[in-house]
Amino acid sequence: MKTENIMKQTRIIAIILAMGVLFSCSKSDINLTGNGVVTFNVNAENYINESRAIIELPVPDTLIMGMLRDVNQVYRAVKVPLSNGVGVPFTQVVSSNTYIFVATNYVFRDSVYSLYNGRGDAWFLAAEEKTVNTGDEFEINLTAKVCNTKVSIEYSDGFNVLENCVATLYVNSYPERKVLYPHNTDLGAAWFDAGSTLTIELDYVYNGVIKHKVYSNALSNLAPEGVAQPATWYHITLTPTVASGDVSISVSSIIEKVTGGIDVNPKN
Repeated sequence: MKTENIMKQTRIIAIILAMGVLFSCSKSDINLTGNGVVTFNVNAENYINESRAIIELPVPDTLIMGMLRDVNQVYRAVKVPLSNGVGVPFTQVVSSNTYIFVATNYVFRDSVYSLYNGRGDAWFLAAEEKTVNTGDEFEINLTAKVCNTKVSIEYSDGFNVLENCVATLYVNSYPERKVLYPHNTDLGAAWFDAGSTLTIELDYVYNGVIKHKVYSNALSNLAPEGVAQPATWYHITLTPTVASGDVSISVSSIIEKVTGGIDVNPKN
């Protein structure tokens, strides 16, 4: 799925958030002439398979199937239980109109990234625009895929040359978040919007002197043009090069390691 399509779908979800009418049916201003019958097949794909790494994720146990008459109005929203990522097909009588059909595990965009102390969660999403004409009977297949990106950070061996070392990974675009990764802790990964440009700040003490370094584009060695891609898992390794007196950051995927481009001299 291309980044521009993901961002379009993201804007659709943001509209729902702004409206605040989830799980309601708004028909008062719709001039309808008839109905159609739509059978919905809703499921979630639990693999990040558009990156160098192939990992399995837990699938949500429920998706929300929403029908938007346009970007300004929710017509209907239904919770769909999933079993092993697959929902039981169901049929709805739908008033004739053009809709954006959405399947997602988080309709409220902020809630995706507010979980687990701001580390967030995988965002499953699918969207399709289709017109329901009077007398129509057809199926819609919505396969919700992961549309955000997962980033993990670890410290390689040798960080005893630095004291009180804390890396902060953050994005300035909406939603603005900062996630801390202190040395010698296992804090896992965090999720960010596809299209984000991620920044790392590294704070530490070297020979009793407090240091602060900023890497304005932490993905520049791996992601195209330094921009996070959807359905991708980035693994960032902080690596000290003690022999030369430098501390470098290398960016790698789970499968192959990409190095270079970001160096820090702790003496400066």
